[in-house]
Amino acid sequence: MHIEVACLPRDATRLPERVALVIDVIRATTTIVTMFERGARSVILARDVASARAAVAPHVSTLLVGEVGGLHPPDFAYGNSPVALSDADFRQHDLVFSTSNGTKALVAAAEAAGVIAACLRNGRAAVTTALDIARAANADISVICAGRAGGTQQGLDDLICAGYLVEQLIAQSGGMIAAWQPDADFASTVQRGAIEPNSVELDDSARIALRLYRNAVRSPLRPTAGEIRAAFQESGAAQGLARLQLAEDVTFCAQIDVSEVVPRLVRPGEAAPYPLSIVAAG
Repeated sequence: MHIEVACLPRDATRLPERVALVIDVIRATTTIVTMFERGARSVILARDVASARAAVAPHVSTLLVGEVGGLHPPDFAYGNSPVALSDADFRQHDLVFSTSNGTKALVAAAEAAGVIAACLRNGRAAVTTALDIARAANADISVICAGRAGGTQQGLDDLICAGYLVEQLIAQSGGMIAAWQPDADFASTVQRGAIEPNSVELDDSARIALRLYRNAVRSPLRPTAGEIRAAFQESGAAQGLARLQLAEDVTFCAQIDVSEVVPRLVRPGEAAPYPLSIVAAG
């Protein structure tokens, strides 16, 4: 199985042949997990605030959730703070969700063989689900970072989370990284070798994310939330939230493997315990 890390959504390759683990760890994918933990029936992903407003208008039980510039618009029921949402009761509600980066990344990955909202809180469970889907479909894996500035700049926090997901992908696939295989630069001149059983191939971006993550923790399969939070502090996302007096969100987003909720994008006719869908283009 080949694993790539897309440092930005536009970097993902061969999406129809891959299962996508989409990350916006501070905060959108963490918030989505929290929504389902608080009883949401479904989460509908909007490309922007305007399409979110249009989607929610006809439905009394549907709530607007999201942010612009880190804060929720005045007409939204909730913002993108997982801490604030952790006390909400979303039973009997569908949520329309729009954020600066995370919802855009999830929508951009829609053509993948499977799309999962992943973060640190559900990291191990998300990887287990991704591997199950990939094995059934004979697919590879793409770990997609939402990034910043609408998906145009890399985010340190997402890359650290990506490294943890790669660590879990290795561990849950047998614990071995396959020997290097020729990539696009060498495909015409170097012959591929045999792939060891129970091993995974990593592209260079996956190796970068893995090294970055391993440098931040003492025990890669047993990291502490304190270690992750310390690493997050250097990220633009964490520093921006601190300026908005929302630093508690960073602490919340640094919690590891505390949830079994794995939100998945569903197509018409499909069902999943924690369903994501996309607002239809107007």
